[in-house]
Amino acid sequence: MIHLKFSILASALLGVLSAVGDAASVTPYKWGNVKIGGGGFVPGIVYSSTQSGLLYARTDIGGAYRWTASKPQWTPITDIFSAASSNFLGVESIATDAKDPKRLYIAVGQYVKSWAGNGAILASKNQGNTWTTQWNASFPMGSNEDGRGAGERLAVNPVNNNIIFFGSRTAGLWMSTNYGQSFTLVTSKGVFFGSVTSLDLTMDYIFYPTPPTDNNGKGIVFVQFAPNTRGQTVFAGSHDFNNPLYRSTNGGKTWSSVSGQPKGYFPMRSAFSSDGRSLYVTYSNGPGPNGVTNGAVWKYTLSSGEWTDITPKKPKVNSNPSFGYSGVSTDAKNPEIVVVSTINNWALGDDVYRSLDGGSTWKSLKSTAVQDIKVAPWLKFGKTAPGFGWWISDVKIDPFNSNRILYVTGATIYGSTDVNNADSGKQTHWSPVTKGLEETSVQDLASPPSGPALFDAIGDLGGFTHQNVSRAAQMWTNPMCSSGSSVNFAGQKPSYVARAGTDGGGYSVNAGKTWKKFTGVPPNGSGGLGKIAVSADGKTIVWTPSNADAYWSRNNGTNWTAVSGLNPANLAVVADGWDPKTFYAYDTNSGTLWASTNSGKTFVKRATGVVTGSGVLNTVYGSKGTGDLWLASDDGLYHSTNGGKTFSKITGVTSAEAVGFGAPASGSSYSVTVYIAGVVDGFYGVHRSVDGGTTWTQLNDAKHQWGWIGKKVIGDPRKFGRVYVATNGRGIVLGDDAS
Repeated sequence: MIHLKFSILASALLGVLSAVGDAASVTPYKWGNVKIGGGGFVPGIVYSSTQSGLLYARTDIGGAYRWTASKPQWTPITDIFSAASSNFLGVESIATDAKDPKRLYIAVGQYVKSWAGNGAILASKNQGNTWTTQWNASFPMGSNEDGRGAGERLAVNPVNNNIIFFGSRTAGLWMSTNYGQSFTLVTSKGVFFGSVTSLDLTMDYIFYPTPPTDNNGKGIVFVQFAPNTRGQTVFAGSHDFNNPLYRSTNGGKTWSSVSGQPKGYFPMRSAFSSDGRSLYVTYSNGPGPNGVTNGAVWKYTLSSGEWTDITPKKPKVNSNPSFGYSGVSTDAKNPEIVVVSTINNWALGDDVYRSLDGGSTWKSLKSTAVQDIKVAPWLKFGKTAPGFGWWISDVKIDPFNSNRILYVTGATIYGSTDVNNADSGKQTHWSPVTKGLEETSVQDLASPPSGPALFDAIGDLGGFTHQNVSRAAQMWTNPMCSSGSSVNFAGQKPSYVARAGTDGGGYSVNAGKTWKKFTGVPPNGSGGLGKIAVSADGKTIVWTPSNADAYWSRNNGTNWTAVSGLNPANLAVVADGWDPKTFYAYDTNSGTLWASTNSGKTFVKRATGVVTGSGVLNTVYGSKGTGDLWLASDDGLYHSTNGGKTFSKITGVTSAEAVGFGAPASGSSYSVTVYIAGVVDGFYGVHRSVDGGTTWTQLNDAKHQWGWIGKKVIGDPRKFGRVYVATNGRGIVLGDDAS
């Protein structure tokens, strides 16, 4: 997924969060999301084995979610993490408690890179409504790294539920004996413990009798307790070609390699048959979700120690289709029923296979699938029909309803409640199970004064035109960008819209209903992306593609001419909301405000030494007269009413990362309501001012943080109090004044 780099706080986060929540008075707000419906990779799903209808989903950059029978939709349970702890919005693993379904554990941390900081394990006694303890690990985690679809790394002892295991990527196997309050490293005689340094990572090789042949650093990917063994028999899978699977028969005190096991693959996931007699393990020749070209499914019979290759379909390693296997789940009511999923079959798309006889024979569920995507029509990705999915890292049979199966993809979760139809060759019916789950990485937002409610540029999906924010829309096409970066409408002609993305850019003359691709591309701008600006009358487009200079076009992107005067020449440009000939640009290195009064052809310095180090410039659309500018920076918030000739620093704002505008309050002295993502009175969050920055009101609280929100924040020009917040993994957050 699209990702950004963040550092995390080393202090105990739970205490910090409760403290900052009281930093300022909070206006009552109702928070939700603009509906897209999923939109990102969900590497894993975990059912409760003891409470019907209770399950959890973990995402790579968007936190964790809970689903219950009483509230059949996804509820986010990690929105407490602010920008300072955005790394924790990546969930490496989830574990439920078979004895106490109220207990829940999550391992958090997105990256193993040095800049990301270490991960943590959080414990809850009320299914994630609140988190009671946090153990700060001394090592990183990798929810958005390769291998994130394997699992689960966390496991709770089904008998002695105070005991929890966690398999790390870089620091071995860890165990807690106090419900996750603290963890200690597991050591075992005869098993190699230690670490070697490769590249910039220190990779631990716990479980390996000798250092492994493949230094991939994915570590221990799953821990699995065997049923009917009083919590004494435990299996652990590690990413080592030579000895990937280990077993303990004394509750994890000592471990040994499982004899006769397959070699030459990485184990991905495992599942026991309901009678505990068989262990099913999926394998791939890479950690996934990409780069996998081979794999298998094996069955281990515990009583005899026999291994049986039960792979449903053999990959073609050096040709298409090449793929591996990842997801596996068994039926809690029938020990012979098992399902598995392929991963990284780019040639034909991934599949889910189901067996009624312990893996002796298989049926493809894709072959009988009928998909209904009305709730997320964009899942067609510009084609006539949706595919079955890709990156199917996990598949789960509902332990209380054998007819219900869920599987994850790189973009959604699909579910069916009639999979038994496949037994007789009948159709099975699948639809997205994403109500309440929003996982997009939002790159830009624009809310026009007429027409649709919202335009949004989205990482990995391109973008959408939302006529109604409560219904998912079709994906932008012509061009269909794999990622969108910028969208902008004409201030005095909002039906004219332009956008940019990975595959170029395009324009619309009917408020985003249909699009036409730019027929030309700026020199060195073939990579697309970047920032786009549209003049107030819609006749001029100024585009600064990524890694390229700024260019202007007066013929809808057919021809592009280099902007002159800008220094540096690759500055992002914004359009004046009223005067069609005026554009602005801001250089954060020198603190220079540049302006053009000839439709973006040439720029001259208008102000110098304003603020350096950071800065995001925005203009007030529809403001009569020219030059109503706001500048968000690490040093605070600045305002200009003369086109950037001079700026005044707004008091009370410590720092601001984004600034946007919405409908004014009734009787307001200023033409718009100003919204910022920044720090006011010590609280980082969303704030608004109805009087041009004289006073500020905090809108969100400690329970509604959503990680880093500095990419974009705007108001709705037609509804006072409505605010849209761009997040990096929690979709488009929508807030309405509830006071």
